Amino acid sequence: MITPRQRDVLVFIDNYQRQYGFGPSYQEMMDELGLHSKSGINRLVVGLERRNFLKRRPGHRNITVLKLPPGDGRIPVSKERRMERRIKVLEKKLAEVTTELEEFKTLGQAADNVLADLRGKVS
Repeated sequence: MITPRQRDVLVFIDNYQRQYGFGPSYQEMMDELGLHSKSGINRLVVGLERRNFLKRRPGHRNITVLKLPPGDGRIPVSKERRMERRIKVLEKKLAEVTTELEEFKTLGQAADNVLADLRGKVS
């Protein structure tokens, strides 16, 4: 028997492999399930591996789904849910880029001040 969260991870891995031909990263699984740590994903994956639902290759991204839970085992992910996840990821990236842009602006202003000081000393 597996937990609902483990089932979600297992089905996500299976769907991802069918779509892309290789397993998802822990970061992608985190984003999919809305978890906040990779250790939480690792705990779920290790639990599935112990129950013989998955097989991992140490040090590799390759995860093989050995079996799905009883029933159809596939939970279709709605287009709306996929879009919500994608928006969440893009918002996070936008925040990171905005922070970097602000840092570059600050560095640019500092460089302009240094050049103005140097020009003043040369004249």
